[in-house]
Amino acid sequence: MGCLLSGGFVENVSFDRGGAPGRPITLRGAPGVRARILGSVLVRNTANDVTVEDLAVDGHDASQVTFQVLGDRVTLRDLNITNRNKSGTSYNGICFAAGHGFEANAANTASGLTITRSRIHNCGDDGHEHGVYLESTRNALIVDSYFYGNPGYGVMMYPDAQGSLIEYDVIDGNSSKCRANLTFSGEAPGGEYSQPHGSSNNAVRHSLITNSLCRYNVESYYPTGSLRGVGNVVDHSCVWNAPLRNFARSPGYTQRDNIDDAPRYVNRAGHDFRLQSGSPCVGLGPAAIQPGSSAARRHAALAKPS
Repeated sequence: MGCLLSGGFVENVSFDRGGAPGRPITLRGAPGVRARILGSVLVRNTANDVTVEDLAVDGHDASQVTFQVLGDRVTLRDLNITNRNKSGTSYNGICFAAGHGFEANAANTASGLTITRSRIHNCGDDGHEHGVYLESTRNALIVDSYFYGNPGYGVMMYPDAQGSLIEYDVIDGNSSKCRANLTFSGEAPGGEYSQPHGSSNNAVRHSLITNSLCRYNVESYYPTGSLRGVGNVVDHSCVWNAPLRNFARSPGYTQRDNIDDAPRYVNRAGHDFRLQSGSPCVGLGPAAIQPGSSAARRHAALAKPS
């Protein structure tokens, strides 16, 4: 295990080797402090079983994606990841990406990724730059986390995200450059990819998907020639307030048993997404933690504005 003390560390971090199943290599902030990495983090495909926790990562001055994962069984826990909407070339403002380059090297597909109790926000300055970009993943788990203020998608599954479980999250106020809060997507061969792909069997549930700034809260993209998306679903979530409508009438996903009502956040402008008493969305999103418990106090600390 490696621990960073308080303060900002101006450097890029790369994991070339990892641990073993059940015995991960861990990088974390020292107990009781909030260390910051001022740069990028890369977990290579040779580095499986890596955990990064209790840190802030600010990629504003990094030339590449702020946090990129190519290894398997990587866990991100209690992180705050942003690049403060840095400007520059499309794609380098993405805050988190997993599975890039998977066609050229199948080992780049990221299996068993976990993101929990984290914030990923204010990433890049154009519609190609997203909070979370699951390019090629298997069985990703994204839970109890917050994705907001990203000009592209808050969460993008494109073109080869398989078996993701995205639950108890807040996905709010993304798409200022006219994307959506969340998408299930695939791609045809001939452009960026040489083979057809399609994201399938991804479930989004028990979440707050709200206040898309353009188009829809949830949409999909499966062009002619891509693999058909199957088994994608949004259910038992609070989905509210998009300029066109909550769900695009596009193929590749279904939605059911969702609530279309204002969640009544405590202070959305200040990024405090706890729910007020009487919210119709109580029990959904990270704010489902009950008041007064030790877990709720931990949750309240995470929910403070950053």
